[in-house]
Amino acid sequence: MHKSCTMAVGLALAVGLVGCRRSDSEPGGSSTGGNRATTTSPAGSHTRGAGTLIVKGRGSDLYYAFKGDEKKPVGFAKTGAPLSLPPGAYSVSLGNSRCEVRVAAGKETSLASGSIQVRGVGQDLFEVFDETGEKKLAFTTTNGRIELLEGAYVVKLNNSVHKTTVDAGQEVIIDAGAVTVEGEGKELFEVYDRPEGEKLGFAFAGKLIELLPGRYSVKFMKKDYTAVVKPREKTVISPGK
Repeated sequence: MHKSCTMAVGLALAVGLVGCRRSDSEPGGSSTGGNRATTTSPAGSHTRGAGTLIVKGRGSDLYYAFKGDEKKPVGFAKTGAPLSLPPGAYSVSLGNSRCEVRVAAGKETSLASGSIQVRGVGQDLFEVFDETGEKKLAFTTTNGRIELLEGAYVVKLNNSVHKTTVDAGQEVIIDAGAVTVEGEGKELFEVYDRPEGEKLGFAFAGKLIELLPGRYSVKFMKKDYTAVVKPREKTVISPGK
């Protein structure tokens, strides 16, 4: 189950996951952002030695733990796998999304994650940015998946844009479409967000450009055409029609 961003909302993949804000059960628990972290004491645990960090997820991506301003991680693991760490404050990174947590001796601190997938033909790259749309966090080809901590993000596919929110245990699925111009590949066509607007991409006639659903302007052989890209559909421009 997933949360679809083709304008429909699905259900959570799992329940009981939390994000990256310290819980009230922690000493001095206070908000550190839009996400939450929970700390539990496993049966038979003690209060000395290392603690455990775990980022719950699908197990497809790595998460990293950083200490202070250090650029080299002190440890890493796949989502869903525990990471043993000395007690202290850490910055956790997943898909370059970040969260501040505190690991306590003999206790497990858990974070939730979700993921974003753009479904398409698997040809072009989609990129995930922070909520401002300016800082690129991660990228992969369509049909790939990116695990992220809870939060607001901007997804771009050939510079077409979609804003979304990743929640704990949920997968955001965005269905892309594509546009092409009939031809033998001798001439280029260009795609714009609107007539005389920002150029989003270009390709030879007969080739596809993957885009998020929306209305676009296509320029080919000095003529302008309107293309309405729909989820999981290919829009074909026929020159002269």
